Amino acid sequence: MMEKFNGNGFIGVVTNDKVKLEISIANLVNAFNCCPDNFDGSKVRRGMRQEFARHLVERLFDETDQDTGASYIEEAFDKVFYEMMEDDLDFIKHPDDED
Repeated sequence: MMEKFNGNGFIGVVTNDKVKLEISIANLVNAFNCCPDNFDGSKVRRGMRQEFARHLVERLFDETDQDTGASYIEEAFDKVFYEMMEDDLDFIKHPDDED
């Protein structure tokens, strides 16, 4: 079984045992160039897209929160996990739920 999701230049794939997130380097560069916080119009240098992508991936796994040691990617997942716990989703079992 495999399900594929697309949105905003990202591709998400769910298989029986994995979740894969994918974005082309071209879409990643475009996202940077069009970022709402890119006030001065900075651009990725020509011929340096691979370096840009490599640095971004390294940063995703860097520690951002000195108190918890969480990385950017962990913080993103934690935000979604929190929302999932707050929503009434059938696949989430809360401690006070009956089986």
